Amino acid sequence: MNNICLRWLSFALGLALGLVPHTVPAAEAGVSDKEIVLGQSLGLTGPLAELASDITHAAKAYFDMVNAQGGVHGRRLRSVVLDDGYQPANTLRAVRQLVEDEQVFALYSMTGTANVAGVLPMLAAEKPPVPVFAPFTGAESLRDPFNKLVFHIRASYFDETELIVKQLTQLDLKKIAVFHQNDAYGQAGMKGVQRALEKRGLQPVAVATVERNSVDVA
Repeated sequence: MNNICLRWLSFALGLALGLVPHTVPAAEAGVSDKEIVLGQSLGLTGPLAELASDITHAAKAYFDMVNAQGGVHGRRLRSVVLDDGYQPANTLRAVRQLVEDEQVFALYSMTGTANVAGVLPMLAAEKPPVPVFAPFTGAESLRDPFNKLVFHIRASYFDETELIVKQLTQLDLKKIAVFHQNDAYGQAGMKGVQRALEKRGLQPVAVATVERNSVDVA
């Protein structure tokens, strides 16, 4: 079991469930007298399958613990998990199903920058809007401009790449190349590295990409 997943998931859900009052109007989506329904769309198949499996197992362990202690204000947590294969188009369909058919109270721990970004307009248009907790992405585009529907737990890619470049340059390693995924996720990381290098008067000595969902890295 991934202890890190458990820690940030418990914190995220603490935020999420703090929004659930003791008495909930009958029209509140995903919340009844007996349960709170949460939704998750992530790549249980595809290149992130191993990571996604860790996330879902961590979530189940946490939910089981909360439910064994009586739930939240007496309501049990129930999670509906759908596989999107790490494909943004599949994520959109899965989230539509979670919101319209399952009527979830909130989404949590979704994976992928493009996946999360692609569903935010739909979630914002819902009445009431559907929040997203602890998305597994550090993209700056999901942080700036501020979006009140998205609650971030992990560091941003700008924060991570700044510290990576700082560590390398403190070791007097100045010739830094970048190999990144050719999508919104990889481009966000690339932008973070460029920003950190420029701050130190440097540029990447080489840049190469790999296509999303591909193992062709020759």
